Amino acid sequence: MEQPTYLRRLLNQKVLLIIGFVVAVAAGLLAGFTVEDGQIQPRADRSYMASSTVLLTSPQPDYFQVEIPGETTALPQSDDPEAQEVVVQDPTPINLSDSAIILAYMASSDEVAAEVAARTGDFEDGEGISAVRRTTQPAGDEQFGGRLTLPIIDIVGVATSAERAEEIAAVATTVFGEMVLAQQEEWGVAEDIRLSLDELNAPVAGDPEGGNPAIPVVVVTVGVFLLFVALALIIEAVRDRRRRRTGSDEDDVNDDAGADDEDDVPHEHADEVPEPVEERQKELVGAGSAEAEAAPRSRRRRSAHDDFDELLNRDDAASRA
Repeated sequence: MEQPTYLRRLLNQKVLLIIGFVVAVAAGLLAGFTVEDGQIQPRADRSYMASSTVLLTSPQPDYFQVEIPGETTALPQSDDPEAQEVVVQDPTPINLSDSAIILAYMASSDEVAAEVAARTGDFEDGEGISAVRRTTQPAGDEQFGGRLTLPIIDIVGVATSAERAEEIAAVATTVFGEMVLAQQEEWGVAEDIRLSLDELNAPVAGDPEGGNPAIPVVVVTVGVFLLFVALALIIEAVRDRRRRRTGSDEDDVNDDAGADDEDDVPHEHADEVPEPVEERQKELVGAGSAEAEAAPRSRRRRSAHDDFDELLNRDDAASRA
């Protein structure tokens, strides 16, 4: 089975393809990774997220109670000091789940971000702070929110390294707690009804998000290798074209030489029509037989002349005697 033309051309350029493969792999690695501080790091931007979970509560939470006891207050009467009127006033709780949304915005505000940057250093590209109210169970992901309404917020630190993300989230949680306490002091909120922030989980960075470092490696490697394949095919195509031109030139030279040889033949024989081969053979055979018959005749003639000369010589000799 005959090989395809492109395969034959590629096989003729094995060395070039091997060099191209090595160069393509090297270019892919350089495109996907770099060396920083003696370590190989991917060039693709990858961001880490670390969040601390904060529970919004009061100094005396009622999570472990089945009911909230009522309060009884005795009010003295102005007419009769001994008579008292009992008034029961139930406290009006604030729905902290509704407040969680507003507090999440406050936790990711510019004021908190500026204080965190002052303590941890200025934010670089890809770093920041965000906060979100929890709507899922502990193992859930807030990127796909649930239907729950919880008095819990996540304060998230985003950075290009896991350690930096955890540091930003931890400092942001501390700064937010200090900001809430300062506002309570400024507004004169009683301590027994103040909002408390209980940190349930310390920030831990999860899996990085962003581009896969293998993608630029594969793309650059394949692209560079295809360039070398195209170069090999172009080189072989040019060589084949040159071979064809060389072959056609040789044919033209041979044709010109044959024409020159024909021109060297005398013109007087140019108009002669060659006789058939059989007639030539017959003529040659006839000529041979005629020569064969003429040979004994000439011999006979020569012998008669010789005899006559001998007779004349004898007569001359006799007359002289």
